[in-house]
Order: sequence, then structure tokens, then C-alpha cells
Amino acid sequence: MHIRLLIAFLFLCVSFPVVAEAGMTVQQAYESGHYKRTPFDAARSKIKSQKDIQYLQRLFDVSDKVFLSRVLIMQGIYTGRDSNAVTYTMDMVALSEYFSDVEAPEHLQTVHQIMLELMDEQQIFLSRWAGSTRAEQRKIEKRYELQPAVQSSNRKVQQIYIELMKLYPEESEYNRRAFFDHLYALDLMN
Repeated sequence: MHIRLLIAFLFLCVSFPVVAEAGMTVQQAYESGHYKRTPFDAARSKIKSQKDIQYLQRLFDVSDKVFLSRVLIMQGIYTGRDSNAVTYTMDMVALSEYFSDVEAPEHLQTVHQIMLELMDEQQIFLSRWAGSTRAEQRKIEKRYELQPAVQSSNRKVQQIYIELMKLYPEESEYNRRAFFDHLYALDLMN
């Protein structure tokens, strides 16, 4: 396992030196797209179940990493630099494997499943887009909002948000904002 991580890191440094040098953080990714970032705060939560809080912390940690990966690959696509679809795919597969192993409470299974589907759809779409010729990339860019994966992402993000709001109607205003901000950033439509 450590060798795979080392190889992936070395590949990242050689193939996409801008990322290695920049070392973009999640906060920088949010700022690069002018997204608002409100981290989920367990201390402000009105949720009584520690299992729920732990799950939500993992969900939003993963959503931040998915968002960061998306920002990096899209920067490559839009700037014409090597977007390194292979590294992006490896990162997303690792995130999907990790998140699929996260134990979701029974009433959060729908959220969990939708998030896994969202991650897979985005990974496939963005990897294909990044691996396309420049001409094909521009065609996708011009019809971006009409792409099925973009529309599906939008629907899935809305489903997750609605589900969380139904499950936690009494949650603090701060964390309700965190729900929105994390999911808004995940939506390929935004």
C-alpha cells in the first residue's frame, strides 16, 4: 500500500509539477472558485447521535477532497496544461474506496449511496474530459451544462441536501450553512 502511495505521489510530482509546487489546499480551492466554505462544526451541532456526527464529518471531509481534486483537474483542462487524468482517477478511486468503507448509520444510507454515485459519475466525466483532445475538450466546454454527468451531479447534490435537511431540521444554522456550502461546491453545475 505504501509503495502505491509513493508511486502515485512521484507520478503526481513528475507529471503535474504545478500541483506539487502549488500544494493547493482545500481552502485555496474554495477561494479559487469564489465558493464560500463553512466547515461542519461538531461543537455547534444539535445532533445527538455521535455516530451521525462522525459520519457527517467524514462525508464533508471527503466532499472537500473531491472538490479539491475537481478544481485541480479543471484547472488543467481550462489552462491547456496537462490535467493529469491518471492521477485524478487514482485520487478519486482512493477516495471512493475509503468512503465506501465508511460505516453510515442506517438512516444515512441514502445519502451515502448518492454520494458514492456522485463521486463515480464525476470521476468518469472529468477523467474523460481531461483525456480528450483539445478540440473535444472545447466542444464539451461549450455544452458543459448540457452534459448528462453535469445535470446528474446537480440532481444528486440536491437530493443529498434535501435528505440532510429532512433528517436534521433542528441542526444549528451554522451547520445547515455547512451542509449547503459543501454540497454547492460539489455540484458540477456551479
